[in-house]
This record gives sequence, structure tokens and C-alpha cells, in this order.
Amino acid sequence: MAESVNPVIHQTLHGYADGHTLLASSCDLTPVEKKALLLLSDLSGQTGNRNFDSYLTGYPLPGKRYYALARTWYAPEMPRPGCVWTQTLLLALPLLTRISNLSELNNLFVRPLIGQTTPYLSAIPVDEFTDIYKFISASLYGVRPSFYAIAYHLYSKTKEAIVVPAESAAEYEDDILSIWSQQWPRLRRSFSFCTGSLSIRELDSKPLDFQVVPDSYGSRLSRQQTDNIAVADLSAKNKVTNWFKVYEGIEPQRLQSFMYHYGSDIIGKRSKFAPLCLAYGILDNKPEPSITFESILLFLKQNFSSASEAKRLKRDLINRLIDYTPDGKYAFVEAFLTSPNADLIPTQEWDLSELIIQLWSEDKISSDKITRLLEKLDSSRLSEAQKLQLLNGLPVEAWIDIEWVSHSLLTEVVIAQPQLIIRLWSEGKIDKKQLITLLEELSEATDAQKLKLLSNLPIELWADVRWVTDALIRQIVTTQPHVLEQPIFWQGPIPSQLIGLKVFTKNSGDFFHVGRVVAAMINAHNDRWIENLSSELNYLILFAALDWLIHKPNATLPQKWENLVWAYPSEYLEWLVSNQHYTERNTELMLQILVAKNFNADSLSKEDVNPLLTRLVKLRASSMRNKAMAIWLAKGLNNLHPAAKEITIILFQPIYNILKQDQLDYDSWLFLNPGFEKPIESFSFYEIPKIIIKFFSEEKPQSDDWDKCGQLRQKIIQSCILLQWPSEVLCRAITDKITFEDITKYALKLESGRVLFTRVLRFIKENKKYKNPGYEKIIEFEFQRIKKGKKKRK
Repeated sequence: MAESVNPVIHQTLHGYADGHTLLASSCDLTPVEKKALLLLSDLSGQTGNRNFDSYLTGYPLPGKRYYALARTWYAPEMPRPGCVWTQTLLLALPLLTRISNLSELNNLFVRPLIGQTTPYLSAIPVDEFTDIYKFISASLYGVRPSFYAIAYHLYSKTKEAIVVPAESAAEYEDDILSIWSQQWPRLRRSFSFCTGSLSIRELDSKPLDFQVVPDSYGSRLSRQQTDNIAVADLSAKNKVTNWFKVYEGIEPQRLQSFMYHYGSDIIGKRSKFAPLCLAYGILDNKPEPSITFESILLFLKQNFSSASEAKRLKRDLINRLIDYTPDGKYAFVEAFLTSPNADLIPTQEWDLSELIIQLWSEDKISSDKITRLLEKLDSSRLSEAQKLQLLNGLPVEAWIDIEWVSHSLLTEVVIAQPQLIIRLWSEGKIDKKQLITLLEELSEATDAQKLKLLSNLPIELWADVRWVTDALIRQIVTTQPHVLEQPIFWQGPIPSQLIGLKVFTKNSGDFFHVGRVVAAMINAHNDRWIENLSSELNYLILFAALDWLIHKPNATLPQKWENLVWAYPSEYLEWLVSNQHYTERNTELMLQILVAKNFNADSLSKEDVNPLLTRLVKLRASSMRNKAMAIWLAKGLNNLHPAAKEITIILFQPIYNILKQDQLDYDSWLFLNPGFEKPIESFSFYEIPKIIIKFFSEEKPQSDDWDKCGQLRQKIIQSCILLQWPSEVLCRAITDKITFEDITKYALKLESGRVLFTRVLRFIKENKKYKNPGYEKIIEFEFQRIKKGKKKRK
């Protein structure tokens, strides 16, 4: 029965009304369902045991619509002895599947009162906005030792009903509900139990799977010999079995997930539980050496012999052995070909041809072993397409002498899989003369076949074939662009290369993959066509060469290809930023470009300058790196780049630190030493800010020639004033507290500097993130010191 959008739990109520009968129901029931409910809702035996006056009964209803979970209460308030109330929850099978912890259903039982049957005429809503819905996702409760003892008997003696003597009906109620919760959906639907059987209870003439009986009744049953009932002594030590050792070590919630995952195509029988536990032990751990493909196939035959059963489990068990068994793929293929139980392998899960090819390609087996495998192979199990795939993927010597490889099949392979010809050639099966002869014999092939054949052969092997013309070469290149992506093409005859080059440059981007074609040229050590490509494709040819470099981590570009960097330096730096491919050689080139006199720095955008200079600062210290940093800081401080502020923010503190350590050579210092390059005359009279007028009119303290740090401090104050940079630049550029203090002291000696730092102080106070280094206190302290100095002079 399909589950409704808003699922509900239907219910019934049985009790006394001139005999035991149905008093209320929230849904229509079939006669067969009514009969089963009437029978199992009545008292489970003779009266007189107070400890069994309330108990649970669970069983599948005939008709496969509902699973019935009932609670029965003894009803002493009734006029006749032996009367009971029974509320039964009718769980639709899809809903039963969704409930994680079935113990939560206990909360839905309500003992009725005489004459109050109306509540049982309505279904119980299962709504995500009510507390009732919570039981669907509730976790399993913690388990007790009795939980494992009951599970041991239930899943070890699967042909018998398990009867457990107890002092009360409630004693093992939680245990059986937790055990029921662990079961996969199909087993849940078929499992039956009663926690208060005053006599053995049956459904369809078979005892319920699990029943709790009073101690006295259990003693009588244990003295009787019955084929379908086993009285379990939960206090006795259980026999150690492999499946139970696995079961005891699994966290209950995790096992439940496992059962749900693999139980979807396994029948609902208790006999399947122990084998599933054994399977869990194999899948959750590295298989023991004693577990082989043959033992797994035997295990599957004994427990899951149906071809339609446990497909997922079979697949995962075999894959587990493939992954963890030494020579797993080979052992599996061998078992596939030789085991009497190989029919249990779901063949649709594995392509035998592909597996054998993988064994070869991964160097797992020699060609001699492959030959022995192929000799065992029943070729009727492979389609013609699989045979072609197999022969095409293996070395010729492994199959050339196999009996089932007929001449017609070989011919078909050569025509349909032309690369076989080159394999025959490369493995010494034929010489060049034989190869050309074979090609000549294909002169009657269609144009499509010729194209396919030549597109898969190195050009030097077919350039002299009579029926190969320039027009055919052009057609091959035009219709099979991957030909140009093979290095061998660019090692072939020059006339053929020229044809390919012309077609490529006219159609690049639309039809050809520029990167793969350039990679083929580089791999072929061919730099003959660089100028042609550069004139047609411009910097795209550089990008293609650099992309080749990304896939060759330990390689460097050949010199002539690397020279493209100097033809397109800005584009190279943009590529470097975009791809973050800072190899040692790329870093050297980056430094050379950044210090080059003829490099147009303005061609780099702000978006590229910031990450480049950030990377520059992080490089290992060297004179070249320091020189590049000095050159670019000069561009920033002298406003020679659109990103002057950002450059200053990134480079000022690192260069200052280098100067403090006296690690900047004289030549590099000269880039920073010249005076400010934007004179007062460059401002119009009306646009000159007062602070700038003050700066040029006031006397400035000068640092000694040897004090390069002092001169750099003057430089940044000069730039901030004359360029009217926002206060944030100064705060971000100076990241060292001592440096900031020295610069503050110098700046406050100037009237223009005091105006500048008044703004800086206001900025810091308005932007809390700049308070952390203590810059605010430094400025305020220096201002106070100046004021005190003035008072003393007065």
C-alpha cells in the first residue's frame, strides 16, 4: 500500500462486549485482517499472573498492508474474568521501514477506560511538527547483556521459535524492540513476537518467532520435546561462533545502517542475519588471508544462492577482496574463469575484458599469465565487441596464438582497430616492408576507413604509401584534429607538417585545441614553427606553452619556447597570477621581468600587481628579489603606477626591514634615493592644498646619508602629504610598532606632518581595527611630548 503524503498510524481497540470483540477501528479492514486481529488481541492464555497483565505482541497482518503492534492490558474491572483491552497500531509497511527506533512506538499506547472508545476511531497523525514524528529519526537505546543473549538464540536457531522464561512481561520488552529495530525492512515485516505469552501463540499455525513466558510455564516447556520451539536459557554461556563475535563488536546503530543498506534485496528470514554479520566483518576490516575468492563464492552459494538476491552485497564483497587480496584482480579473474560457483558472480558488475586489460596496463601480470588466462576463457561468454576490446588492449604476443582468435577476427581487428598495425610493428611482429604491404592491401578501403587508419598511425609509416595524397593528409587533419595532438606528427615529413600548420592556424580555437597541439610540438622537440604561431595566435601561443608546463611539474620550457615570455611579459605575469604556478624557473623569470628596464609596468592591472608583489615579498631573500622590491616601491612612493598606494602598502615595511638589516645593496638603494618626482609646479595654483604649501615652505630635518631608514621614513611622509593619500595607506603600510613610532616622531617635527598625523589619529579612532598595534597611543604620546616641550621653552 502506498504511503500517503501525510502518513498516519491507524489503530484498533478490542475488548469485552458480550465476548471479546472489535470495539473501534480508524480504518476499514478485510475479513482476513479482522480475524487475525481478533485472535491475537485476546488474552494469551489462562489468567492469574499479575506480572503478565500487560504485554506487547507484534506480527504481520495477512494481506501485506499492515504490520500489527499491539499492547494488551488485563481488564479486572470487567464483569467476567479473563477480559482484556488490546490497542493495536496498524503500521503501513513503508512507514515501518522509516522508523529507526521502534521502541518509541510504546509512547503511543493508551489504556482505555470503560465506555471511552471514541479516541480509537481516529488515526494517529505522523506529522513532523508533532512529537510523534520524532520516533522516525530516534537513535537506538543502549543495549544490555540480555539483548545479545536473545539475539544469539534468535539468529542461531532460525528454524525454531525462541521461548524465554521471565518473571514479568516487561523484563525483555526493550531488548526485543531494539532487536526488531536492527532488522532490515523485509525481516521487520515478517518478524513476530509476544512479550507475554501465557501459552504458546501462533499465527497461520506457526508459533511466533520470539515469545516471553512465565518462569513456571517455561520450565514445563523445557521438559517437552518439540521440533519448532526452543526454550532459551539466557544465563547460560553461549557457544562462540564467528558471526556472534562480529555482532557483539558492532555498535547497534551502525549495524542497523548496514542491514538497511544491504537488506534491500535480501528476503526477510532470520537465517540471513548471521551471514550478513559475517559479511559485515569482511567489509569493515581488511579480509583475513584465509578469505579467498573461492571461500567467498562458497559462502555466497550457501547463504545467498539466488541470482536475484544480495546483488549489492555480492558486488561489494568481491570488490573488497579485489582491493585487499594480493594480486586481487588476477585472483578474481581466475576464479571467474575456473570456479564451479562462478555463476554467483553478478556478471553485469564487471567487464571481464576490461579487467584483463587493466591487469596488463597496471603491470600486475606478465603476458605469459595473460595467455594462460585467455586459454582458459570460454570465448562464448564474450561478445564480438568485447573480444575486439580485449585484443586491442593487450600485447599482441599475449593473444596472437590463442585458438579462438580466428583469421577473420584478426582481420576485423586490423580494420576496426587500426592501431593494431602499429602495435604489430612496434612489438616486432612485422617489419616496415610488411607494414607498408599491409597498408597497400587496404587501398580498396573506403575513405572513411583510410582516414581512421591513417589517423591512428605515425605519419612516417604511411607517408610513402601510394594512395596517401596531400589532399588526404589535409582531410585527415581537418576531420581528425587529434592527429595534430600527437608528437609523432611533428616529427614527420616537413611538407606534411606545413599542411597541418596551415589548417591549424586557420581554424585554431574553433576546431583545434591550441594547448594540446602546442604540447605535441614541445614533446616532439619541434620549435620550427614558433614564429608562425606567434604571428597568428599572439600571446595565446605563450599560454598554451605555459599550460604544458603545468602538467610537467619537473620540466622546463625549451629555450625558444621560453623566449615567448619576453615577447609577452605582461601576459606572462597575468598567467602566473591566475594559475599560481610559481616554480623555481617561473619565479626567476618573474623577477627578471619585474626589474627589466624596458618592461612597461603600467600594463599590469591593480588586480595583477597585488598578488604578484605579495608573492614577491614571500620569496626567499636574494639580491634580485630585494632589487625588484626596491624598484617597485619607488614606483609606489613616486606615484609611477595606477596602483601606487597598494604597492606602497605591500612593500614599504619589508623594504624598511631589509634596510634595518643593511641587506639592500647600493645599486638597489639608488632606485629609492632620488627626490620626489612630482614637483610643486605640477599643481595649479588653485588646487594646491594648504598642507602641501606648508610642506614646501617649512624647513625639514634631514637624515644622514648613511641613515637609509631615516631617508625612507622621510620619503613615505613626503608621499602621503604631496599625493594626499588617505590615512589608511600609512596605517596599512607600516606594520611594525617601532617603525610607526620612528615615523611619527619624524612627522611631528613638521607642521605639515602634524596636520597629517592629526588626520591619521582621527582615522584610527574611527576604525577600531587599527587600534591593536597601539598606534593611537604612540601618536597621542608624541603630541603630548611636543606640547610639554613647548611649555618648557616658554
